[in-house]
Amino acid sequence: MVLTWHGAALMKATRKAGIQALRELAVSEILPEAQKNVPKDTGLTASSGSVTDVKNGVIIAFTSMGEGGFPLAVHLHEDFNYTPRVSGTGPKYLERPFRAKSGGAKKRVETAVAAVLR
Repeated sequence: MVLTWHGAALMKATRKAGIQALRELAVSEILPEAQKNVPKDTGLTASSGSVTDVKNGVIIAFTSMGEGGFPLAVHLHEDFNYTPRVSGTGPKYLERPFRAKSGGAKKRVETAVAAVLR
C-alpha cells in the first residue's frame, strides 16, 4: 500500500478557506457597520471604504483625502474634538465595529477550515 502525502496542498486549501472566512466577515459585517458609523458630512469617507486582499488576510480601510492631500479618513477616525453633523457617527467608526464583530472571527475560520478537512 502506498500513501501519498498531500500536506502542502492541504495547508494551502485550509489557509485559503480561513482567509476567505475573514474576508466574508470584513465585507458582510465590519465594513457595512463602519460605513454606517463614519461621519456623513460629505459622504466622501463612507464611499472610500474597502476590503483589500493581502498575502495573509485582508485589510479594511477608509482612504478619503481632503484638500492638499489631507488624510481626511484618518482625521475623522481619530479626532474626538470633531463634532459630526449626523448623530450616531463619529470617531473610531472602523475600530468600534471591528472590535464588536471580530470576536466571531475565530469560529468562522474554524468552521471554514473544518469544512476543508472533511
